[in-house]
Amino acid sequence: MAEPSQAAKKPSLTEQERDLELQAFIEFQKADYQACLKTLQKLLKTQETNPKVLHNKSVVEFYNSDLRRYDQFRTAMVQHTGLLGEIRTVEIKDCESCAAYVNQAIVLYHFKQPLGALKIMLAVMAHFDQLDDYLLRRAGIFTVHLLLDTNQPKKANRLLGMLQNRLGIQVYAILSDSDEDEPLIDNESRKDISELQFEEFRKEFRLILIRSNLLNGKKNMSIPLEDTSEYSILKGHQYFLGNDYQMAAKELSKQFTNDPVCVQRHGEDQNTVLANDMGVIHFSVKHYALAARFFQQALLFDQAATEDTSTEKVEGSPLYCVGATKRPEILYNHGLALLHLQRPKEAFECLLIVLNSYHNNPRLWLRLAECCIMVHRQERQQQGKNISQGAVGSGVHRKYILNPAPKTPVVDGDQSLAIPATTLEFGALCLRNAVTLLELHEPELVRQTENCDRTVSWDKVYEGVPCNPSLPMKLASFNKLKCAVLAAYSFVLNTLGEYSLGLKYAKQLLTVKDLPQSYLLLSHMYSAEALVMMNRPLEALSYLEPKFISELTGDDFGMRASPHWNINATDAAQAGSRGSPHWNINSADAAQTVMHYNRAVVLMLKGDYEQAKVSMNACNHPLVVPHLKMLNVYQELLLGNYDKVQLLIRYDTPHLIYVCLQNHPTPTAQFSEQQRHQPAPVSSDGLHRLAVEPMAYLNEALEKLLVERVVGTEGHEQVKNYIASHMRQLSWTVEMDEFEDTTPIFGRQRFANVIASLNPNAKRNLVLACHYDSKYFPGQRFIGATDSAVPCAMLLTLATTMQTYLATVKDRDDVSLQFIFFDGEEAFERWSATDSIYGARHLAERWEKEDRLKTMDMLVLLDLLGTPEPNFYSYFGETESWYVQLISAEKRLDEVGHLENYSTSSVSPKQQTISYFRPHSFSAGIEDDHIPFLRRGVPILHIIPTPFPDVWHKLEDNADIVDLPTVRNLVRVFRVFIAEYLHLPL
Repeated sequence: MAEPSQAAKKPSLTEQERDLELQAFIEFQKADYQACLKTLQKLLKTQETNPKVLHNKSVVEFYNSDLRRYDQFRTAMVQHTGLLGEIRTVEIKDCESCAAYVNQAIVLYHFKQPLGALKIMLAVMAHFDQLDDYLLRRAGIFTVHLLLDTNQPKKANRLLGMLQNRLGIQVYAILSDSDEDEPLIDNESRKDISELQFEEFRKEFRLILIRSNLLNGKKNMSIPLEDTSEYSILKGHQYFLGNDYQMAAKELSKQFTNDPVCVQRHGEDQNTVLANDMGVIHFSVKHYALAARFFQQALLFDQAATEDTSTEKVEGSPLYCVGATKRPEILYNHGLALLHLQRPKEAFECLLIVLNSYHNNPRLWLRLAECCIMVHRQERQQQGKNISQGAVGSGVHRKYILNPAPKTPVVDGDQSLAIPATTLEFGALCLRNAVTLLELHEPELVRQTENCDRTVSWDKVYEGVPCNPSLPMKLASFNKLKCAVLAAYSFVLNTLGEYSLGLKYAKQLLTVKDLPQSYLLLSHMYSAEALVMMNRPLEALSYLEPKFISELTGDDFGMRASPHWNINATDAAQAGSRGSPHWNINSADAAQTVMHYNRAVVLMLKGDYEQAKVSMNACNHPLVVPHLKMLNVYQELLLGNYDKVQLLIRYDTPHLIYVCLQNHPTPTAQFSEQQRHQPAPVSSDGLHRLAVEPMAYLNEALEKLLVERVVGTEGHEQVKNYIASHMRQLSWTVEMDEFEDTTPIFGRQRFANVIASLNPNAKRNLVLACHYDSKYFPGQRFIGATDSAVPCAMLLTLATTMQTYLATVKDRDDVSLQFIFFDGEEAFERWSATDSIYGARHLAERWEKEDRLKTMDMLVLLDLLGTPEPNFYSYFGETESWYVQLISAEKRLDEVGHLENYSTSSVSPKQQTISYFRPHSFSAGIEDDHIPFLRRGVPILHIIPTPFPDVWHKLEDNADIVDLPTVRNLVRVFRVFIAEYLHLPL
């Protein structure tokens, strides 16, 4: 309740009205709220519009309800102040209305909105000199509480100093226990309060002053020797700040002389605070399991203390009980302890709850991301433990049987990545938020750091970047967090296959001033990894220079941004699955060895085996020995030294010979050439020429192919002849693989595979294929635009538009190009082993007998193409490196603006996907023309969208759904792919 007005301040009040106002104030001081309300009712008869009287009436009514009708009180305060909803800016023009603002701030504070409450109180404190002492004592102490609760101790300390000067508080007496000391406040400034109220104020001021001094780093201040819970907690905090954790724990374990502090009487629970503080002490000495137990106990205490309080009960607990829970802060501590205990899923659940209260904390977003990273790491470790599914034999004849490679999980395209889950996708979202918050605060932090000597008013003191509930960050801690966030973000993006962004943030990490050696190592490793996966090994080597490696020093390699942080690296042996070993680097020697190993991997991928050997010989730390052995085996395989491979395996792991070599036929020299084949990147000029080559023929091809093509029909015959005739016109050699087979509906039918070879005498061929027949629907005319008229048109367009370039390599006999147009892919009745892929089954069987399968470097099968926004995945690990070439081609074409309508489509207004060729592997189990060849050992690259187009096997699969910009873009990608595979001079 506001203090009575003085005559000078309110000349509109009569002498009788002033007497009534004073009488009401005295009754309020005596807690006689019924009498006070009657007195105010009398006053309202003549002052019915007086805002101060109306405000006082609302306050008295609230007190008369035992502080329980806080919804009604909150509504009344909003009417007085006009502040509704989110508090952004507050301006108080009339000092007389400050009491209403203070009361509204108190309500907000108890409803867990301390920042909104603080904005109001800072506006109140702008009238510091005009406030009467009665209101200033309460408003000032409350503002200090808010500042300390929001981790702004410097402002709190300055405001306490102002209160001491204004109220005449004698600092030297504030901590005294003796009543004989000089008075705390002079008599003039305390004439408006009783002795009891003065003692309450003195105790509160003493506690807040000690707390403020401790939070400002004054560890050696004197604290009264009272064995009460309040002072013991402060004393324990003092010991904690002095790193005397044993004495801190001892102080908190005392038997206290005061009655227990509880929520129902004091708005806070003593046991909750003590258990939490004990957890913090054990956390600081790295006893994480004990810390977690104390935090769990604190949560139980908090639940028991606050379970009867609710913001939804109008007649519920008193206001000071509402919002008394410390659950978010305890969960934050508990989550960190669980993270250190490598229990990331439980930690994630804790921190996710905290996010509702502290979503502007970049540290919190990093911790959530670390949970996701740790879950990913644990799952990979578990996969590594399940390498073997069993064993046969015993003794020296014991042989292990390996499990198949684990399937890579793929997030459903319809599932929002914003849904919280311990996935790397959600981890990337968390890190993006952390980066955004850091970028938001960094300019102001740098500016304030540069102007730190400037004198400012108490409320403008800069505390650092806010990170509630943890302490604010100064520049040094900010840079540490920035390093951790950028390193984690680069790691996650690389793991998800977003290599361009991974490279971006790895490079950004390099720009941090005074970058620690551990993060310098990470930035180089992640940059190199991203560049390797984008097929830019020369640039990757610039991050793995021997000079940089030799200069790696320091002892901070064991100090990571998060508990059990693992440094990642590129590994050629696992490149097919985008996997990398997780290094536990804790010394400069280990760091140098890992970098030498990474350099060897990149040199190996580049084909520089001699220099790779030099880097391998420089690896002198046992950390990389297993990987080094496998890299050595990999190198000998590339060189075709299979006898040496057997010796290496027999020497290091003889029990694995059965699964590694004896279970497979000895590779031929021809197979070795296929394995060693590497793409030759086209120049930027060549990329441009391939992209802009006209594609007018595509429309002609589609016009000829978009007809019904069921086997045995006239349309089928016309399409077959058109394909063969056109390829002959381009000077390709065309072979008709004709045969008969029995079908379930039409009996014996004649089929014909069309095989077009650029050079029929070539020893090896890159084979692109599709089927040209369409599915039979009784009584209906099915066109099958995506299935597969468009893929046929794409192959014909590739041969036509690349004719000039292909002519330069037509006579090469080492590796050439071959197109296969399969017949009879569709089932006539129901898909089965005998009613499907007629042409593919026949050709695979025939070529196996003729020993022609060895000429197939790889079968690239196209199917279900033509709709906008296709999502392709790598379905086979053996060809994943070539799938990455398609990713690279698409990204390079996009970077130079050669992908037509890439962000919008003529069919779908807005493209939702990031790219066509998604950087993920996926075990789809799709049956198609590749199956007979796959079973005979031919490497397969299957270009089919997942999920299938919506029009699959529907009559709507016709010319109307063909998105020509998407088709032309795919043709451009395959032009680059073919040119780089065949080493065309571009």
